[in-house]
Order: sequence, then C-alpha cells, then structure tokens
Amino acid sequence: MKLVELIQSPALADEFERLRRDLGACHIAVTGAHGAEGVTIVAARLACSLSSAGRVLLAEGNLRLPSLADELGLSGPGLLDWDLQGPLPTQAMPNHPALSVLTAGKTGAALDAGDAQSLPARLGAAARRAREDFSCVVWDTPAATRFPDLLAVAGHCDGVLVVVEMDRSRVDGLQFLRDTLERAQVRILGCVLNRSGRYWPPRTRYQSASM
Repeated sequence: MKLVELIQSPALADEFERLRRDLGACHIAVTGAHGAEGVTIVAARLACSLSSAGRVLLAEGNLRLPSLADELGLSGPGLLDWDLQGPLPTQAMPNHPALSVLTAGKTGAALDAGDAQSLPARLGAAARRAREDFSCVVWDTPAATRFPDLLAVAGHCDGVLVVVEMDRSRVDGLQFLRDTLERAQVRILGCVLNRSGRYWPPRTRYQSASM
C-alpha cells in the first residue's frame, strides 16, 4: 500500500491521535537507527494527526535517499531547489488542507559532492524557516548510524521520536543514537515500537523516553 493511501486510511488513526497527545510537542524529528524501520510512515501519519489542530508541514529530511515525493505522488521543486532565502517550496497535500509537504526536489537527480557537503547547512536553514512559518513540523530523517543529517534539524525541533522495528533495530545502533542525541543535548521524546516487522499497518506502541 502506498503512503498516500496509508495517510487516508482510518487504520491506526486512534493510536496516532494518542501519540500526538502523549508527545506534547509540535516540532518533531522522526528517525531510526539503521533504516527501514518505518520512519517515513510514522512521520506522515503523525503529521496528519497534528494537522487537525493547525498548519502542519511534513518535511523530507532524508535528502540522500528521499522518498516522500514518489510515495505521495508529488512533483515540483523542493528543498534541494530552495534558494535559502525565500519561502520554502512546499506543496499542498490533496484532501488535507492543513497539511503541506516539503519534498527533496530535483527528482531523479543524484547528489553531487557540493550538494552533499552543503546538506547540513541547507537542512538547518530550512528547519529554522519551517519553525517560523508553521504551527507544527514533522521531519522524516535518515538513519542516524549512516548519516549525520538528523542533528541539522533536531536542534530546531522540540525533540526526536525514534522508530524501533522489533526484527531489525539493533541495540548497538540504538545506543549510538541515544549517545549522539545526548551529546548534542537533543531531547528524546520517546519511541514508537513497530512490533510486526516490515509489513504495514503493524500494531505500534509508544513509549516515553527511556531508551
């Protein structure tokens, strides 16, 4: 099932509404330790739940391996096309008037060395601007053990929500993620445990920060 269908599906709506209330935060970076834990799905569903209370931005923070544009059927400019000064090139999410999406942009183009080196500065500038322009922002970020980009946006968020997959996440990776966030003095909001492997929708459980 494509992500756009999952956003519109009533499956897990109550659980994500509880997650929204339990988090008590509006500017959130969602991440995993290794990748393929379901971070993009959790970020999108959480953003959808938050949009019931105000203007929300779902932002692509995984510029090295972006997926939001393809998953949501969106085209047009995105974060990699942004001039770092004007408004963020967001797009409206069909059927969700309060939800905007910031994709990576430059569809199909591989990052060159210059783009890769400038990612932290670009992400940080975008996170600052997004916090100014939107009531809530949810960032879909890459695996923390593979890329350092999470910290570029996490410093402009209320905290980080960690997605843990029961059959994939390793303790050493989660320890690395926790230590990295603690050194950067970034708050860990808690974790979402995906208990059904890689198949969605799984049953999920939220746990406050006690990794």
